[in-house]
Amino acid sequence: MTTWIYTSERITRKIRERYLLAILRQNIAYFDKLGPGEVTTRITSDTHLIQEGIGEKAIVVIQHVARLLSAFVIAFYKGWKMTLVVICLIPVILITSGVLGSFSSVFLKRSLSHYSDAGTIAEEVFLLLELSAAGVGAKIFGAIDRIPPIDIDSNSGDTHENVKAHIQLKMSFLFTHLVLMLKFWIIYL
Repeated sequence: MTTWIYTSERITRKIRERYLLAILRQNIAYFDKLGPGEVTTRITSDTHLIQEGIGEKAIVVIQHVARLLSAFVIAFYKGWKMTLVVICLIPVILITSGVLGSFSSVFLKRSLSHYSDAGTIAEEVFLLLELSAAGVGAKIFGAIDRIPPIDIDSNSGDTHENVKAHIQLKMSFLFTHLVLMLKFWIIYL
C-alpha cells in the first residue's frame, strides 16, 4: 500500500509540473477565458483525483478482484451448479454499476467546474482586499455577493454524488438479497 501511495505522489507531482508548463505555453488569448484562481484550482483538484485514483482506489480494485477470483474458485469447488445459477446476476450488477458510474462522472465534472469558478472569485476577493486600502472596498462586497450561487451549484454536485452512493448501496443490498432468494429457491426445489 505504501508503494502505491508513494508512486501516486511522484506521478501527480510530475503531472502538476507538466500541466503548469503546458498552460504557460498557451497563447495569451487562452487566459482571457480563465479567471485568476481557475488555473490553480484546476491543477489542484485534477491532480488530487489522479492521486486518489492511483493511491487508494487501485489498491481496493486489486483486493476486490482477488477476493472475487478466490470466491469463484471456492464456490465452484463446493457446488458448481449453485455457482452457475448465481453467476447469471453478474451482468445485471455490471450494467447497474456502469450506469451509476456514468452519472457520477457527469456530476463530478459539474462540481469541478463550479469549484474552479469559486476559486476565481476567491482570488478576486483576495486581490480586492489588497487594494481596499486604496478605496476599492465597495467592489469586495460585489464579489462576495457572487459567491452563494456558485457555492450552491458546487454543493449540488456533492448532493447528487450522495444520492448516487445511496442508490448504489441499496442496489448492492438488492442484489445480495436476490442471490440469497435464488439460492433458497434452488435448494427448496
